[in-house]
Amino acid sequence: GREFDEYDSSSISVVATAGIRTRAVGTTRIILGKYSVLPVQDSPHFLTISEPEKAGEISRLCVREGFRDGRISIAMYRALFDVIAKNNIEEVYAIVDEAFYDTLCWIGFPFEIMGEPKEYMGVTIPTKCAISEVLTSLKKSENANLLGVTDLFEKSYTGSIIM
Repeated sequence: GREFDEYDSSSISVVATAGIRTRAVGTTRIILGKYSVLPVQDSPHFLTISEPEKAGEISRLCVREGFRDGRISIAMYRALFDVIAKNNIEEVYAIVDEAFYDTLCWIGFPFEIMGEPKEYMGVTIPTKCAISEVLTSLKKSENANLLGVTDLFEKSYTGSIIM
């Protein structure tokens, strides 16, 4: 079933689909700081954000089993980054586990750790990414270039991505 929380009204969601029936295989969202306090500002991480109206938080990344090779997640991040640009967001936060943080950095996304790991649906780390650094960082990353991630983020987003 679908989850609901107090951030839904201040979020924009992305849904990935696959197949003829357009079955949902992944979802994620960006919570807009101009409409809500971000989860990373609350328990257990309590980060201070200097300009919350220019911040957002990526959350609820979920990919159906059988589609977890990374392509769906990257495509949803690309769609989110279009939403981020259209909403003039300069900093993106995410509460992630260590393995996902390591994967983002391995690809070339410039996420940085913003606090100590805490217990929150498992051990999680608060992270931040400066949007102005994303494309430059991806261009410098051999992994992003070999995987086609740099090309994906350089192209204009048309509303859908065929993987």
